[in-house]
Amino acid sequence: MRMKTFLIILFAPILAVAQVTVSYQVDASTDDAVETAAGSVSTTGTGAPIATKAQVNWGGARFLNVLIPQGATIVSATLTCVDTVAARVIDATIYCEAADNAATFSTASNNISGRTRTSNSVAWDVASTNTSGDVSPSLAASLQEVINRTGWVSGNSIVVILSIDTNGTAVSRSFNANPTKAAILQITYTTRRLRRSFSF
Repeated sequence: MRMKTFLIILFAPILAVAQVTVSYQVDASTDDAVETAAGSVSTTGTGAPIATKAQVNWGGARFLNVLIPQGATIVSATLTCVDTVAARVIDATIYCEAADNAATFSTASNNISGRTRTSNSVAWDVASTNTSGDVSPSLAASLQEVINRTGWVSGNSIVVILSIDTNGTAVSRSFNANPTKAAILQITYTTRRLRRSFSF
């Protein structure tokens, strides 16, 4: 009797995790701004997005073409602000704007404080002597809220909002002051995709 041999090929899906780090810098005059206690907004000053409480109550920075897939997992996200002042204090609370595709800033009253903010935030409270740049605590939870929105699309814009607290005396350079020292947003995220494996 002749035996028949059958070859069985099985396709088993495997979840592959990819980790990516991307970095974005403010690159337009209206993409960083400050707002006073009276609600007056400036997009042309030299102290955005962080300044003293006596000068401003709010700061904002917008980052364009953020290439993160909807629903990706944000591992970390930090804001870097650069200054040439040797001794300063950063005292702020950081949010993201809760928007699918955040608009650039205008001089309309309360254009920063009037934006809807994420429910998550992080406190940034530190004395610094680092003239090469201060890096914030991770705002991953705030950014995750934006990336999880059903209307978020990779390539949209993100706004980071800073509420300047009582002791803040820091001054970060704006795009108008020095484009090379404008705020930087660095994000590390992971995505999962199905990958087929073969067995015989």
